[in-house]
Amino acid sequence: MTFILLDNGEMAGDVNLYLHDDDAEIEVMVAEKASRRKGLARDALQLMMCYANQQIGARVFVAKILQDNVPSVRLFEGLGFSLLRKLEVFGEVHLVKDVGANSESVAETKNRWRVGRYSEDALSKMKYPVK
Repeated sequence: MTFILLDNGEMAGDVNLYLHDDDAEIEVMVAEKASRRKGLARDALQLMMCYANQQIGARVFVAKILQDNVPSVRLFEGLGFSLLRKLEVFGEVHLVKDVGANSESVAETKNRWRVGRYSEDALSKMKYPVK
C-alpha cells in the first residue's frame, strides 16, 4: 500500500506499507530536498499507521533502516519505535512499534491533512520534477 506525499500540490515522496503475517513493514521517503524537515514524513507515517490499524487491523509495524541513516532512525524513535534487532550483514537496524488494538494516539493527525484518492485527471495535471 502506498500513500503519495504532496507538498504544495507537488509530489514530494511516499510512504509504503508491506503486509506480512505477523506485522507490517513501513517505510517513508521524502525525495524532494525542499520538502524535508517540514514534518511530512512524521505525519505520513502516523497517517499510514492509523489507516492500517483502523482499516485492516495492523498492530505491529517494523521499519528497516540503514544503520548510518541517523535522521531516519531518530524519526522512527520519535514516533515510539524501539530496537528490534541489528543486522550487521545488511548494515540495517529494524525498529518496531505495537500500536495495540487502537491507534488513537495517531488519529488526531488526520485532522491536519486531506486524505483521499486522486483521479487520473488530477494526477496527470501534477508537476513531477525530472532530475
